[in-house]
Amino acid sequence: MTLDVTIGKVVVDSDEDSGRAWASVEGCPVADFDVSPVATSVTPRESYRSGSTSFQEFWRKNDVLGNLYEHMRDHLDTDDRDVTYLAKYIEKINQLSPVSFDSDVDRDRLHWLQYWVNKALELYGKDAGIMFS
Repeated sequence: MTLDVTIGKVVVDSDEDSGRAWASVEGCPVADFDVSPVATSVTPRESYRSGSTSFQEFWRKNDVLGNLYEHMRDHLDTDDRDVTYLAKYIEKINQLSPVSFDSDVDRDRLHWLQYWVNKALELYGKDAGIMFS
């Protein structure tokens, strides 16, 4: 199972016939520079990232980020889509320090997360969100 993460604008779609509504996140516009080194990301300019075991562990092994991750997700340990608004998490995300992560790859992931969360809030304000699937 892989974990896909998209940061950007929360979009709520609905189907009038069924009366159902669902949320998704439309990613931020592509950056004009590499937010992440090409060596650690296949999408260095995008607010989308995907990975398997080590990417999933990144979200859990730091106590603060792990706690935030659990609060942002309704369906832990699944590939169900979870969408949440970012405004209430921004301070704690920005307080995370690279020194609390063991590897260069995880420090890059943190940089990626902090950059795109801040960019989404700058662009979309209260509609800024993150989607896990």
